[in-house]
Parts: sequence; C-alpha cells; structure tokens
Amino acid sequence: MSASVSSRPGAAVRATLAGVCDRYAKAVSTYSVAKIGKFWAFPALISVNGAQIAFKSQEAFDANTENLFAFYKEQGVVSASRRLANAMIIAKDMASIVVDDVVYAADLEPIASWRASYVLRRTRGNTWKIIFASADGEAAAWKAMGATLGQTTKRR
Repeated sequence: MSASVSSRPGAAVRATLAGVCDRYAKAVSTYSVAKIGKFWAFPALISVNGAQIAFKSQEAFDANTENLFAFYKEQGVVSASRRLANAMIIAKDMASIVVDDVVYAADLEPIASWRASYVLRRTRGNTWKIIFASADGEAAAWKAMGATLGQTTKRR
C-alpha cells in the first residue's frame, strides 16, 4: 500500500486540517456566509438523514448557509467550536476528517454538540476544500432538543 493512500496524515497535514477546522468554526461564529463558502469546492454534496443534497454552485450553497444561519440564530447560537477528532488520507490530495462540533449560547454554555465527517480535496493552490459532508450527527443533536435542522422554528 502506498504511504499516501489510506493512511494517517503527517503532522504538517494534520495541523493544516486542524487549522481548517478552527477557521471554519470562526466563520460560523461570525455568521459569514462568504467565508463559509470559501471552504467548499463545487459541485459539493451534503448527506443528511438519508437524503443527499447536491450543490452545483456557490450561489445555491450560500442560500443553504443563509438558511442554516437563520436556524442557528433562532436557537440562540452565538459561537461555535470545531475539533479535529480524526483524519485519514484516502487518495492523492484527498482526506477524510471527523470533527466534534459544539455551538454555544451568549453565556458560553453549550447549546448542542455533534460529530460530523467530511471529505476534502487539496487544490492546486494547496488549499483544502470540502467536497462532501455528513450532517446526520448535527440533525440528531437538534432533534434531541426538539428542533429540526434547518427549520426556522424555535426549539422547545
């Protein structure tokens, strides 16, 4: 087996992926649709609750992000954190990551937490871009709180 495929990334790549996670959480915390979009390459796919949502363009993805942010605001989310839990190189210039996400209220108390997974591709500019996400963990976390991910109706 090649050292570059189906293996743990080296320290430098792992640190880069952890940095991507940190910057993504900061973009969520500032509700920046434009910054979130820069983390993605299109077309992209999000899988949630057995459905696959394809985003062929930045514009379609941005509309989805705006809806997500409206949902977060209704839930009282003011900041987010993301920790890289696991990473694996799955092909040349492609990585799979597992992250632990937490969203917080104004008093810095956690509102919800979940585990999510992503597939990222390294671009020619040496930037890692998301091409796939699984949002099942997030959907389950909100459901446990009485909310439906993406529906702008106040929880409980």
